Amino acid sequence: MLIIREEIKKGEIQSAGAYNVKVRFTQVRKVKRLSGSLFVSSKDLTQSFNLLYMTGLIQ
Repeated sequence: MLIIREEIKKGEIQSAGAYNVKVRFTQVRKVKRLSGSLFVSSKDLTQSFNLLYMTGLIQ
């Protein structure tokens, strides 16, 4: 089964204070990551670096 998740790395902050969102594909324990043009600010993240809309805090 293919699992698609978002991934945000704490150490990869841009000069404007935004984080790059990477898309992680996992299938049969093999992982591929794609870097896109989607950026989020620290206001869009929880303390554990999850997106707020994924946790259900924003509806």
